[in-house]
Amino acid sequence: MVGMKKDEIPAQDEAKFQPDGTYVPRILFFTPDGEFMKDIYNHHQKADDKYKYFYNSTSQIIDSMILALAHIPKNDTLDDKRR
Repeated sequence: MVGMKKDEIPAQDEAKFQPDGTYVPRILFFTPDGEFMKDIYNHHQKADDKYKYFYNSTSQIIDSMILALAHIPKNDTLDDKRR
């Protein structure tokens, strides 16, 4: 997990870290290579479509974590890259 302030985001990376606005808090998921996983967001039925990357509860975050892990090939983890 990385905490960033708006003024810490390089101009060339704004789109990557602000896919649907500058609201906070929001949680974004990335591949081990640093690619933004735009399809991993709060899919809960009560989630706000305007703020896709905002989570109301821990269980919603866990659901997205599980989804993110399912989208990463088993041999594409950070531990594998460190070996």
